[in-house]
Amino acid sequence: MADTLFTNNKARGIATTHNAVARTMVRTLESYNCDSAAIFLANGLDPSATNLKEGRVAGEAMQGVWRDAVCITGDSAVGITFAESFHPGSLHGLGFSWAASTHLYEALQRLVRFFRVISTVGKVVLKEDEEYVYLWLKIPFPAGTLVDASIDGALALFISLCRFAKGEDFCAAAMEMQRPPPAAPNRFRQFFGCPITYQARENVLIFNRADLYVALPVANPALARANDQVVIEYLARLDQNNFANQVCCSIIEALPSGVPTQNQMANATQVSGRQLQRKLASEGTSFSTLVEQVRKDLATKYLKQTWRSVSEISYLLGYSEPTNFSRSFKRWTGLTPIQFQSDNAANSSDQ
Repeated sequence: MADTLFTNNKARGIATTHNAVARTMVRTLESYNCDSAAIFLANGLDPSATNLKEGRVAGEAMQGVWRDAVCITGDSAVGITFAESFHPGSLHGLGFSWAASTHLYEALQRLVRFFRVISTVGKVVLKEDEEYVYLWLKIPFPAGTLVDASIDGALALFISLCRFAKGEDFCAAAMEMQRPPPAAPNRFRQFFGCPITYQARENVLIFNRADLYVALPVANPALARANDQVVIEYLARLDQNNFANQVCCSIIEALPSGVPTQNQMANATQVSGRQLQRKLASEGTSFSTLVEQVRKDLATKYLKQTWRSVSEISYLLGYSEPTNFSRSFKRWTGLTPIQFQSDNAANSSDQ
């Protein structure tokens, strides 16, 4: 069955979470003897739909479930209970390709690449230096906007996946969390098994680099690749069900020939101009917003490819003159393209 957004409200296309997260929350709530069905219904969700293999739930509604879970259970560590209840095999091959990775660093790279399977809210970023590897959970909302327990659950889930592949005694070297100190700090210390800094600027897990490059006991590159393909096919179906993503792909293809018109993109996606407007509005965006966002995102990516000239990038983004591109880029970032390339090169050399 195709991906399903099981919410009583009209789909807004803003953010979704994999159905496995909802199923795990059902198990978590029931472990506290809570009425999970009532909590889901109170947040506009059909609890029976959690059994759909490829379903997805509106992220905003799931935040309501998280909020109620903390309130009703009275447990500030409910996110950890959630992670302990999670079945890695429920993520369309991601859990299995994770376990079959050559080492944990490769597994974390898969998490970065395929995080959208779990959630389309935010992203994970992976960097390393000579001693440590850093895994950031980047959420595009101010600290405190999302329910703390949902962030706890995500970070605890990352550790659970590591333990699924490496062994139950695996721990990070340290971690930082934006949340204030929890009411049950001992539960956090026991689960994570490492020093935790609260009220930090970002949410980040810090690993000893050497720990991540040890061969995993069930490493199987062929099996990992096979499960990667399962994940890729799932994401393709997910993207196909997001009309805004379809329009973005068409915009990217058209930009080298100039900025596409709304009618051109309507033809490319086989809808009328009015239908295109309505579909994008239902997903919380507009055609002009998408054009602007695509150009900005591509500009940043292209400028990081230092072999590309500003003139070439201007052409790829549909600008008639490099000066027009430079004005737009400075409006987006406060920097000229040349300044951005210079700063990026300096930051890369410092790492």
